[in-house]
Amino acid sequence: MGSQVTRGQLPGRVGGTWSRVLPATQWGRWAIGLLIAILVFFGAVYVLIASGQRPGDSFTSNLTLSVPALLAGGCAIGAFVTGLIAVVFRAERSPLVFLATLVGLLAIAFFVSPGGPVFG
Repeated sequence: MGSQVTRGQLPGRVGGTWSRVLPATQWGRWAIGLLIAILVFFGAVYVLIASGQRPGDSFTSNLTLSVPALLAGGCAIGAFVTGLIAVVFRAERSPLVFLATLVGLLAIAFFVSPGGPVFG
C-alpha cells in the first residue's frame, strides 16, 4: 500500500535531491541519453580536428568529420522532440530534460537560421 501514487505526486519520485534532477519518465530519460550522445559526438569531432583532420570545401568532403557532426545534429533534434514530449505530455519537470530540450531547440535554430547550413 505504501507504493501507491497519491494525487499530486509524479510517478517515480521517491524523494531526495537526485530525484528532483533526474527524469522520472521514459521520454525524459531518452532526452538525457540523446544529450549525452550529442556531447560524445561533438567530442569526437574535436578530437578528430586536434588529431589533424581538416574540413574541406563542402560539408561532405571529409566524411570522417561530417558523419559525427551529422549524428550530433540528429541527436540534438531527437533530444528536442523527446524532451518536448516529456515536458508537455508526460509532465516531466527535471532540469536536465529542460536543458536537453533547450540544446535541441538551439540546434534547430542554428540549422534553419539565415547563414546556417540549410539556408546559408
